[in-house]
Formats: sequence, C-alpha cells, structure tokens
Amino acid sequence: MSTLSMNWKNFLSTEEDRCNKYMLFLLVFNLVNFAADAALVVPDASLDFLVLPLSLVQIVFSLALLVLTIYIYYKNKVWHFMLRLLPCSLVCLILLGILQAVISPAMLALWVIASIYVNRKYFKPFANYQNYIFRYFLSLILMIFAGVIMFYTALNGTSDSAMSLTLFIGLIEGLAIIALFWQLMSKEIANGKTFYETLRILALLPVAFAFLLTGLLTIVPVRFFAAEHLFGEEGHDYLAMPEANTTA
Repeated sequence: MSTLSMNWKNFLSTEEDRCNKYMLFLLVFNLVNFAADAALVVPDASLDFLVLPLSLVQIVFSLALLVLTIYIYYKNKVWHFMLRLLPCSLVCLILLGILQAVISPAMLALWVIASIYVNRKYFKPFANYQNYIFRYFLSLILMIFAGVIMFYTALNGTSDSAMSLTLFIGLIEGLAIIALFWQLMSKEIANGKTFYETLRILALLPVAFAFLLTGLLTIVPVRFFAAEHLFGEEGHDYLAMPEANTTA
C-alpha cells in the first residue's frame, strides 16, 4: 500500500471519528432533553424522583455543548467571520429600524431588494454547497410539518396527551434532522473535507445569507463595511476554511 493511500485512510479515520463522536453527542443530548422534559410532564408521582437528576444531566450536557461549540467555532474561524460582519450588521439594522419608524414599514422590502442587488455577486459561493442548502430546506420542511401537527394536537387533544405528543414529535424531529446532517457530513468528509470545515460551512451558510439580505451598507467603500473587506475579492469562497483561501 502506498504512503499516499495510507495517509488518506488515516485522514478519513480521524475526521470520521470526530464527526461520529460529535453527532453521537448531539443525539444523546437530544435524548437527554426528551427524558428531562418527559419527567416533568408525565402525570405519575412515582417518577418524580427522576426530575432532579435528569434536570442536572440536562444542564451538564447543555454546558458541554456550549463549550464544545465555542471551541469548534474558534478552530474553524467561524467567530472570526461573524465578528467581522458584526459592525456592518449592527449599523444596517439600526439604520433600517430608523427608516421603518420614520418613513414606512415597507422600507424593509425595499432595503432587502437593494441589498440583494448590491451583494448579488457574493451569493455565488452558495452554488458550491447545494447539498448543504438542500438539507437546510428539508429541515425547514420537517420543522413546519412537526409544528402543524403540534398545533393541531394542542387544539384538539387533552392537555396531557397534547404535551406528551408534542414532546414525542419534537424528539422524532430532532433525531431526523441529526440524521440528515450526519449523513451529509460523512459524505463531505469522504470527499475530502475536514470535520471543522463542514461545520464551518453549516454555520456560515445561514449567517452569510441573512447578512447579504440586509447588508446594504457593503456598498460603502470604508473598512468594516466594504464587501471586499468582509468577503474578499469576487469569486472568493469565503465559506470554505480560510487556510485554503486568503480571507477567514
């Protein structure tokens, strides 16, 4: 077996291991949340002793996820990118709020249309990540479908049955979304992306999309506002890991 082949297998093994551990953690976190919430809802006094320990476990997992997210987003420079967008985002939102209050709520539609036009060339990198966008779309459909069922149940069921069914639907929805993105990440890693890069892309796609819809001030040729400073030159893939590019 060649050295190149062995290195590739080692790379896949390491990245797949990170991916599987992370997604397994999310899966267990989802189950813990379900168990903790169910212990509060189930009308059975004999299970009350489970409420406190499950709540403590839920808190521990929540803190662990927070720390893990902070660490991962530091490693893949998601925080760097978000902080770079922050000044322009804040000024845009403040200015938009003033215009809507002084002129008309219709300013939001005009602002978004103008922002899309001004930032149109920076939507191009999204074409490289259609699989990611498709998973986000499926997740949205799942959430809407689950929301409709929950709403119908709340209107037509008893209080206890509605709450129990809502928790169960929430569990199924969460597990389905985890499965969607687990499959995506495994496929992307098999194609050569790292664990950190896949999570960077997943995190930045909705952030960049929302900013491009409202970041009209990127037209201003001033540092911290100009699109070239925020996203790099036209054609630059700002969503990919910065080590392969010139901008984080």
